[in-house]
Amino acid sequence: GDQESLILLNVATGEEIALAIDVEVDVNDPVASPDGTQIAFFGIDSATGTEDIFVMNVNGTGFVQVTTNPALDYSPAWSPDGERLVFISERDDNAEIYTIRTDGTDLTRLTFSAVFEAFPTWSPDGTLIAFSADDFDNNVSNVYTITVEDLHTMQLTSNDGATAPAWSPDGEYIAFDEQSGDISEIYVMTRDGEDQQQVTELGLLSYSASWSTDSSTLSFVSVNERGDFDIYAISIDGTGLTRLTDTQDSDEYFAPWVPLSVNGKTSALGSLFDE
Repeated sequence: GDQESLILLNVATGEEIALAIDVEVDVNDPVASPDGTQIAFFGIDSATGTEDIFVMNVNGTGFVQVTTNPALDYSPAWSPDGERLVFISERDDNAEIYTIRTDGTDLTRLTFSAVFEAFPTWSPDGTLIAFSADDFDNNVSNVYTITVEDLHTMQLTSNDGATAPAWSPDGEYIAFDEQSGDISEIYVMTRDGEDQQQVTELGLLSYSASWSTDSSTLSFVSVNERGDFDIYAISIDGTGLTRLTDTQDSDEYFAPWVPLSVNGKTSALGSLFDE
């Protein structure tokens, strides 16, 4: 049917591990917990069409629905300690940033703006959340950070097409997508917005950057020669472009890195995606 699959790709061996999901929700934007044992995602209920945040163990057990609001909740990301999730909700008639404990308690709203916040992601030291803000009326999108403690906001880009920030595990850099027309490339900048460097030069739609655990490599999604979406990896200096998937019957949409914890082993690195 149309229900998506959740796959762990062992980057070292190429082995793909299908994760069992025994509930009727379509999986979107899966992201692994810092210790690699759990996955958060937003699921679309097949019966009602509502979108909520869910958490489950990597082995498919421990399924928990975190949000239950009838409004749209999506784009979850983990706090560094694995205790909370940051996500986007439209429960106040605009896309704003919220955090919540993984058991569904202590909901906190962080942003109060007229623009459309998206892609929140927690800094490794837990002090900042990076996000993009889209002003659709003026066709402008830029990357910002907000302090978790006092909600101070700082604009990092002024390119008007920057979106989807992703923190490096060492906390020093932020990768992001830079969109211009039908083309999107991956860029990297320091955590304060300095030294912005283009990483990919494919002239295609490349997006959804995610860091390897050693902060040296980015995985991302791009269009291949057939027009299909596959996962690629590239060093942050723009060298070593490698295709990680080559599927002809399905598309990959999201490719975060995760330390594999299947069968208790955490030595391998994998990439988690839905197709």
